[in-house]
Amino acid sequence: MAVQLNWRTWLALAALGPAIFLAVQALPLLRSVVLLLLLTVFLALLIAPLADKLERRGLSRGLTTGLALFGGLAVLAGLVLLLLPILFHSLGQLATNLETLAAKLPLEIETATRSAEVGALASNVTSQVAATLQAAAQYVGTLVGQIGFLGFATFVSFSIVFALVGNRDTAPALMRVFLPARYHTRAISLTRAVSAGLSRWFVAQLAICSYYAVTYSAVNLLFGVPFGLQIGVVAGLLEFIPYLGGLVGMVLSVTAAATVSPTTALLVWICQAVIGAGCVYFVAPYAFAKAVDVPPALILFGLFVGGLLGGFFAALLTVPLIASGLVVLRELRPDLRPEQPKDSQARRARAVGQGSEAP
Repeated sequence: MAVQLNWRTWLALAALGPAIFLAVQALPLLRSVVLLLLLTVFLALLIAPLADKLERRGLSRGLTTGLALFGGLAVLAGLVLLLLPILFHSLGQLATNLETLAAKLPLEIETATRSAEVGALASNVTSQVAATLQAAAQYVGTLVGQIGFLGFATFVSFSIVFALVGNRDTAPALMRVFLPARYHTRAISLTRAVSAGLSRWFVAQLAICSYYAVTYSAVNLLFGVPFGLQIGVVAGLLEFIPYLGGLVGMVLSVTAAATVSPTTALLVWICQAVIGAGCVYFVAPYAFAKAVDVPPALILFGLFVGGLLGGFFAALLTVPLIASGLVVLRELRPDLRPEQPKDSQARRARAVGQGSEAP
């Protein structure tokens, strides 16, 4: 049977090609917009319970929202101010030490191995590593130029969050515009559940960040690592992206310790590897199990996909997005909720039995 197409179908097919081309061209812009909106929504859901609680105690929602937003902004600014001197000093000092080593290394290796070729090879490798470190230090300086764009994006996000949380009437008005009335009750219930889940995730993540900040700082101060306390704080703050803070903190600590001595760098690496293993196998699973029960494998997969799609900022939003999705899924499908421990079930059964026996 022959297929006949009318002029509207042909017009739609003709417009499909340009539409696909324009969509592909707009993907970077759409990615940035989606990331900004996700960050805004998560901030609003995190701050909303705090604003509700303090409003019942007489503090205005606008003041609570403003304090929370500017507090977060102060933390980000502090992170940048802590990180830049560490990178500039440690990378530059290590590169200088390697250049000095590259001048002495060929003769020492040639004397030990009685081979001029091996000495020249060691000198070339050391020189290349030093040049790479110098380039890394210069690249850090170029990142400062992007602070203006990030600052404007942060201002836009904070303005939207302030409108959503600071004014109680904004969110219901948006719901009336974009959602049919029959879904309002369900949407409010899901929003509250997601907000509570994000709050629990935030507390758990804050505990993990504190673990890295305290332990890394203690190890660095114990071995006299330059900028040891600052590196520990940076590691703790960056751990809001799971596993990133521990890895970056270890790299910075070992790099700074290498400017003291190779032995110090080795000892710092061993201690912080043990600390990282303790977090991966004990601290993080316990904290997340108490919060939203997010499987570690799902977190790793989400970080991988988020990093591929949107880089650093997408990875930052991966875990709260997964936690929110799990909360919504378990609200819609109660049978998928994690089973409670047997002792909790037994206590609930005893309480029900005592209630039924009461006159």
